Amino acid sequence: VEDARRWAIDCGLADPLRIVLVGGSWGGYLALGAATGLGVEVDNVSDASLHTAAVETIEQPKYAAVVAIVPLVAVGAANKSKAFRGDPLVRQYWQHVYGAEVSSNEAAAQKLSPLFRLDKLKSKVLLIHGERDIRVPREHGDAVAARAKEMQLFGAHLTYADEGHSIRREHNVLHMWHAVECFLCSSLDLAPPPSLDPALTHGHSCTVQWDNTHGLLSGLYE
Repeated sequence: VEDARRWAIDCGLADPLRIVLVGGSWGGYLALGAATGLGVEVDNVSDASLHTAAVETIEQPKYAAVVAIVPLVAVGAANKSKAFRGDPLVRQYWQHVYGAEVSSNEAAAQKLSPLFRLDKLKSKVLLIHGERDIRVPREHGDAVAARAKEMQLFGAHLTYADEGHSIRREHNVLHMWHAVECFLCSSLDLAPPPSLDPALTHGHSCTVQWDNTHGLLSGLYE
């Protein structure tokens, strides 16, 4: 993610102050990880990226906004949630993926977990989770939202009562992506999107768990 950001800036394809990240599941982990500096190398950085880094430090975050949908935020031994209700075969699979050290050493796992790097999060953040998610339980999003609230970050946390590890029901899908659209347009100083016909999202199951968007998304919660 960081390599792609630097490449886009160095090639003149992206404004360094107007880059956003959107990811779901493992992509949510990558989005929050990138926004908290996970995996950033300091060697071989171009002049343009060095200038960008200086601007980020003094004035702006590295990413203008982050949208994390059903994100995994703690890995290996740092992940205390019961994914798949604690199924031993799933646990064995993830131990193989993470390797011995991250699976058994909590300190090592925390270094790779966005949840334990949130003091570095400066971006606006929109968190979305399905309340019936057994793959990445909702507590992952709850933990990030609680910390973001303490830090008084601009953002919100939306959950959908009848959804799991993705938002699938049509009225919820339309509701969610309209919220994302509004959030990103605001974060990038773009004109707001056209309003959505309420009939299209009637019966949506969204609950606002946290909202510090200064009324930006209030019309979506009705």
